[in-house]
Amino acid sequence: MKLLKSVLTLAICSAFALPVMAANNDGVKIKMSHGGLKISQGDSSIQFGGRFMLDYDFFDGANNAVNNGDTGSNSEIRRGRIFIKSKFNKDWEAKLQINVDDKSNKDKFEDAYLKYHGFSFGSVTIGKHKESFGLEELTSSKYISTIERSMMTDAFAPGRSYGVSLSGKQGAFRYTGGVFSTAKDGSGKETYSLTGRVTYTPVLSKGHVIHFGLSSSVRDYGDNGYQIKERAEVHTANSKPAISMLILSVGTVDLIGLEAAGVWGQLSLQTEYQQASVNASQGGMDANYSGYYVMGSYFLTNDYRPYKKGAFGKVKPSSTTGAWELVTRFSNLDAIDNNAGTKTENVTFGVNYYANSNVRFMANYINTNVSGNSVIKTDANALSLRAQYIF
Repeated sequence: MKLLKSVLTLAICSAFALPVMAANNDGVKIKMSHGGLKISQGDSSIQFGGRFMLDYDFFDGANNAVNNGDTGSNSEIRRGRIFIKSKFNKDWEAKLQINVDDKSNKDKFEDAYLKYHGFSFGSVTIGKHKESFGLEELTSSKYISTIERSMMTDAFAPGRSYGVSLSGKQGAFRYTGGVFSTAKDGSGKETYSLTGRVTYTPVLSKGHVIHFGLSSSVRDYGDNGYQIKERAEVHTANSKPAISMLILSVGTVDLIGLEAAGVWGQLSLQTEYQQASVNASQGGMDANYSGYYVMGSYFLTNDYRPYKKGAFGKVKPSSTTGAWELVTRFSNLDAIDNNAGTKTENVTFGVNYYANSNVRFMANYINTNVSGNSVIKTDANALSLRAQYIF
């Protein structure tokens, strides 16, 4: 029923975009591609698509500390999303995307924005969209090489917020910056953040990429609390082993991120470092938390990770028999300061099979080590499986 309501919502919203094609049906094209169903006429188009990801996790130790570290398991629809994307002409476009939450049975707007491309210096986006921070965060969950993003990315990268941003390109450089709504202070007044990212890609050709990036965000917390809670890259785990001390009253949080990546045919390497500097409003509880990851990917088949506009994109197998990818990642999240919190390290080994551009099967083995004053279970092992379909 929830999915039906979501589909109906998008169908109603699409009615506002269809009139751009209704005046004259000459030259209307209908195309079913890897990005969904697309109907276009001249510079106007409307596109429908979505994804679902079905996950199963088997885990023990620190990932199941609430059950004395015994083995446990869980399954879920990790993401179930449908979207509509519309172009009114060459300058204007809009996107609405809804996520159907399997656990809470609630719909959630992931994206809801309007974008204008008519300025010579770049594009302006208004509405709910991703703040430009970090390579892994800005690579769609459909295209990341591991089942979950790293602990560092989940802990620090802001994700989607309501705001206004400007993005553009100058040679090998790309830039994005914006103002976003962060939270509400004690009086119910909104607080804001300034977030920006610059990337430099000196090498960019088919199957060959060298990428560098710098991200920054200054976030006003309005005396709200700040805490890091992570599942150590196992989304359905029954505990959150990487938990920092709760800072009850925070003025601002300053984020910074460094990133680098390279693609050399079938081989790709990717790494990021991020830090959060928490400035307490009172009590002298300022803190600094940080994390990093290093990831390598290698295709056993004649394929590669595609790159576009500062992030990685969809793998399109070169053979009708599909593509095979091996992945390994080491990640670290240091959430210790003021003699409290935990430090967590993960090692992940994975294998991905791309049956085609729409269907992917993934398997990750994750070994976790947790240290800190309040840690009861220090080690964990997990096996995560995913079946993914993009339509």
